[in-house]
Amino acid sequence: MSQFEVIHPPRITIRKFVSDDLDRFVELLCNQKVMDNLALTAEMKTRNGAANLLNMTMNSYSSDSPLLAYAIEHKADKAFLGITGLNPLEESMVGDFYALLPPYWHRGFASEVLDYLTKFIFEDTGFKTVLAFITRTNEASIRVAEKNGFTNYGLVENKDFKDLVYMFNVNSGITPVFWQG
Repeated sequence: MSQFEVIHPPRITIRKFVSDDLDRFVELLCNQKVMDNLALTAEMKTRNGAANLLNMTMNSYSSDSPLLAYAIEHKADKAFLGITGLNPLEESMVGDFYALLPPYWHRGFASEVLDYLTKFIFEDTGFKTVLAFITRTNEASIRVAEKNGFTNYGLVENKDFKDLVYMFNVNSGITPVFWQG
């Protein structure tokens, strides 16, 4: 899957990371409330680990295998709100993720990210199914997924999470596909 340069939802911009994102990126990855809901290693949740991950991601953009991770920026004041991205799983299936800094929770930004990222996937890639793996305690993300037309297929094992997670799925008008991971 190829990367994109930028997506322009109404209130935010989804763009490639830049070096100026470092401090806020580290703040996000070192925030325990945020990271409880993402599948990252303990090392990535440290200042050095987060900095290394950001540098690796930015360097990958010019490679043959770019990491499909992006910054979420507020259009009005150019503030760094969080991260989002895609994880190709199978030929026609992709996982998505997002995480916002707590001051931006419950303001509709996550829904805007998921809406526009899903539209991009269905309109500009060959993927037919988008999966979202959501921890049981992340009620806000469960609501975001449901609001954006995702169906909850129940609790599943996912090697990236230590506990069972909900698997949400949305399809581009085809019969539901079930993940076997």
